[in-house]
Amino acid sequence: MNDEVNEEWLSDKARFICDGLKRQRLLQPMLKNEFGVLSPCNWEEALFSAAQKLRQVHSDAIAGLAGALVDSESLIALKDLLNLTNTENVFSEGELPISSGGIDLRSNYLFNDKIANVEKCDVLLLVGTNPRYEAPVFNARIRKTYLYSDIEIGVIGANVDLTYDYTYLGSNSSVLDDLLSGKSTFSKKLENANYPMIVVGTQAIQGGGSEAINQKLQQLTEKLRSFSSAKQKPEVNGQAKVLNWLHEFAGHVAAFDIGYRPFNELSPEVKKSIKLLYLLGADDKPISRKDFHQDVFVIYQGHHGDNGAELADLILPGAAYTEKEAIWVNTEGRAQRGYPAIVPPGDARVDWKIIRALSEVAGHKLPYDSIMDIRHRLSEVAPHLNRYGMAEETNYSRQASLLSQEASVSPVSRSLEPRQCTLADYWLTNSIARASPTMAQCVKASRPRDKKRASHHLVELGYEIVNSSIEKHTIYVHFEMVMLTVLRKARRKEQEMRVLILGLDNSGKTTFLKKISGENISDTAPTFGFNIKTLEFKDAVIWVVDACDKGRLDDCCRELHSLINEECLHGVTLLVLANKHDLVGSMHGQEIEKILHLERIKHHWRIYETSAYTGDGLLDSLGWLIQDVNSRILVPD
Repeated sequence: MNDEVNEEWLSDKARFICDGLKRQRLLQPMLKNEFGVLSPCNWEEALFSAAQKLRQVHSDAIAGLAGALVDSESLIALKDLLNLTNTENVFSEGELPISSGGIDLRSNYLFNDKIANVEKCDVLLLVGTNPRYEAPVFNARIRKTYLYSDIEIGVIGANVDLTYDYTYLGSNSSVLDDLLSGKSTFSKKLENANYPMIVVGTQAIQGGGSEAINQKLQQLTEKLRSFSSAKQKPEVNGQAKVLNWLHEFAGHVAAFDIGYRPFNELSPEVKKSIKLLYLLGADDKPISRKDFHQDVFVIYQGHHGDNGAELADLILPGAAYTEKEAIWVNTEGRAQRGYPAIVPPGDARVDWKIIRALSEVAGHKLPYDSIMDIRHRLSEVAPHLNRYGMAEETNYSRQASLLSQEASVSPVSRSLEPRQCTLADYWLTNSIARASPTMAQCVKASRPRDKKRASHHLVELGYEIVNSSIEKHTIYVHFEMVMLTVLRKARRKEQEMRVLILGLDNSGKTTFLKKISGENISDTAPTFGFNIKTLEFKDAVIWVVDACDKGRLDDCCRELHSLINEECLHGVTLLVLANKHDLVGSMHGQEIEKILHLERIKHHWRIYETSAYTGDGLLDSLGWLIQDVNSRILVPD
């Protein structure tokens, strides 16, 4: 609780996301074996493997990428380690414009005025942000200001419900030109304001044209700064705090403070030269192995089996924020301490200690052994990180503006709509949320019921059977590939079917999903978390069986019959895929049918011999599934 930040407020998402902390966790180190499959190993083997790669790969071909939830201690430890290998390739998943000074000037990436000062504001301009979803507690302050003052609010971006009235100015970046030229009616309100504030979502300065958009924002800031000099807007060192950057994640500001370069500086050319990539909790950028050198070795250190872990050759299990003492930095640049509530599960360890141990094995021993030692190191790099609870004043905002004006950029006109425009977008923004069944239920509840919706998001309900234990979640898959033309034709207009894809672990469910989606199946590994696609049909179950694993068919039979008798699955169509039929020694469908006692099942069912790897039998089996559901459930209007 901090009266200058959140008072006593906490968002529903932060309150109920905690169940994600005990699901899909990385509990032990894992290393890819000779078959390219991640398998458990001990810490000694994991650290020696990582150290060997650090020694073998040339420093220019080593890079680190830090994610959205990483603490300051882990950030400084990884940067120090990679710097000792003579590489400066340390990047954050956060992005920011470079032309105005980049990370050298904190005013380029901080909420330069204080969050609490929005209550003094009389004219507020929101650019490329939806604070209701990106920063709910900050949005509550805006609403309080709206209710108890005469604040004028303008929005450039998405026309959404923010819980208060505002003037919608449009979604295109050209609106900034209208504000600069005075064509917009909102221009006068900004110019006449006693305490103007511009709040920009970091999504607005990501992607193409970000430098041009930043230049326009800096020009508008300078214009308002000149008007504020004779008014009540307070100044620090002659510089009014007008322009403010609103971050979504707790790890980006600390990374920039410590010296991590923004993600937009990681060019395709640099990526292609990288042979050792160290992902520190990096799960949110759409990167793939093909972006990097063909021989890239990926180390993933984090707490959840999410996107980063799927890329990894080596996994080092770390601690979540509830399991370690650490420092995070908020969007104002305010250092805030967190304390452990529980210990890390399994063989997971505190992140900075993992890096410290790796440094010693690699021959680049880091000079700190305790939390006090590493915080002393933090104070050498960024002294404000040891002044807890204080938001340091940012200077040089005018210099940042001047640097931006000197840059040569091409004019741009593009949308400034943020990613989070609907409630369904709000719940699954990080690895913990994506592992949370509660957040998945929230997505389902907040999803529109319209059958014609253009896109779908994850809904996790259903069953994944691992070692004969059932863990609940759902998988949807969107069919856009040519091989599914027959399935599309079977769909009736404005009607859909839902399919539940189930089976024991290692039966081939992920390979099946990737095959029908047209994805590369050569890098398939044991699935961490939920494999997410989108299916536009329901009312059926696909049960995937490993036709080569005769020893587990009794378990498979028991789980299948237990599941299919659930009341919620009454009457569904059952498709059994005898998978891996292309392998020597696989059992025939008739043999599997007898062992599974399919004759006892009263549902419509059929078994097909298939290979998710080659695609054999998939079209025929899915075609039967669609036909059966169509004839049984769907009828013309």
